[in-house]
Amino acid sequence: MKIDRIRVYAAVATGDWHRTVVTQTILRITTADGLEGLAGATTYTPNARDGSVAEGLRCTLPVLFRHSPFDREAVRRELEAATITIPTPLGAISLIDIALHDLAAKAAGLPLYRFLGAARERIPSYASLRRLDDAQAYVDAVAGHIAEGYKAFKLHVWCDLARDLAAIAALDKRYGGKGYDFLYDPDMGYTRAQALRIGQALDEAQYGWFEAPLFDHDIDGYRELKRRLSTPILCSGNQILDPLMLAQMIKLDCWSHLRVDTTFAGGISGARCIAALAEANGMNLELQSWGYPLTQAANLHVMLSIPNSTYFEQAVPVEHLEWASQDFIRTGPDGCVRAPEGPGLGIRPDWPAIEKASFASYELRP
Repeated sequence: MKIDRIRVYAAVATGDWHRTVVTQTILRITTADGLEGLAGATTYTPNARDGSVAEGLRCTLPVLFRHSPFDREAVRRELEAATITIPTPLGAISLIDIALHDLAAKAAGLPLYRFLGAARERIPSYASLRRLDDAQAYVDAVAGHIAEGYKAFKLHVWCDLARDLAAIAALDKRYGGKGYDFLYDPDMGYTRAQALRIGQALDEAQYGWFEAPLFDHDIDGYRELKRRLSTPILCSGNQILDPLMLAQMIKLDCWSHLRVDTTFAGGISGARCIAALAEANGMNLELQSWGYPLTQAANLHVMLSIPNSTYFEQAVPVEHLEWASQDFIRTGPDGCVRAPEGPGLGIRPDWPAIEKASFASYELRP
């Protein structure tokens, strides 16, 4: 089997969204007999659309024409070796690895998680809430999502200590002790002192985890939080992605569990390597999955193929991230998600919509 065509699209579905521009970069690998491998990375940038992943792919993709599409490990090692002299964007390596996995699973006629070796058929999800207007808005939003079947919820907050503490208190008053799991993510927006104060409130309310209170490189700050708080501490998963560096962070006892996004952590191969590292150290890998369907699917299939991941992150409202696809991942009435039907990632893109929304695209042939 030979790869005879590769296409890349960088598209923006909407303009400004939460003061950011959301770009979907899609890789489409086609073999001579018509089999396709797909991957998509979702990025968020202020002020302007993001063409960096597409341009990073431009200089890495030619390696595929020198290999069988089934030689994923050889391709990965060649790309990693190239980073010794020329930095290779990790997003580009990740998309290539995901697309080759998608293609191989389709050739085998299997959903990707089964091709990898299924650990389970479904996984619980949490409603990942956007930053809302006030404490009562969080209380009301959670009530609506409970009616939809969710049993877990994550707050993205203002990073204003008084407002954040008020939201925690209001939610605890309404839902505390009723069997729901609450998670907390300030997107690295606190000082060390603020993170400790919020963490103490999370301890009292028995939150499931405290995610990204500080920048991931603040080693001393994280070690102090982990020592003084009982709530599990997670990194953001956006800054430290290399397994060797993550191993060092584990030795330094910075975090309770690891967190990355498959589309920026070396793809399926990279994410499963990190999952094994976490498992060997008695930790979970809590994958991100905020993004469009191709991004969501790559992370979900990894979750279903490993035993040490607790939740799928379902960004709500779900419709906002269901652009340019014929297949969607949604939480069921049991509070769980399942992989889309069909082989590989199970996502069939809406190519006319993608082509219409693309601000950059190109094609490569042998």
